[in-house]
Amino acid sequence: MPCSPLNTLEEVFQDPQVHALGMSIDLERPGGTPVRVTGSAIRLSATPPTYDIRPPMLGEHNKEVLGSLGFDTEAINELEKNEAV
Repeated sequence: MPCSPLNTLEEVFQDPQVHALGMSIDLERPGGTPVRVTGSAIRLSATPPTYDIRPPMLGEHNKEVLGSLGFDTEAINELEKNEAV
């Protein structure tokens, strides 16, 4: 039966093997704050992975997503106004 420890995210990103495999990538958020993400598990010699797109901020694409689901501008603005903080 395969088994292994269950690590927290902090423990995962501190693991020497994660660093040796290049699986810990730091990207920059707006304002210069770094965010740590996992690297790609796919490694092709002719086309190595690039990491030039950061993960979105919470709610960053709400208007686009809601618009694609059929919400009009007024409804989206109403949702934003009533958003829990």
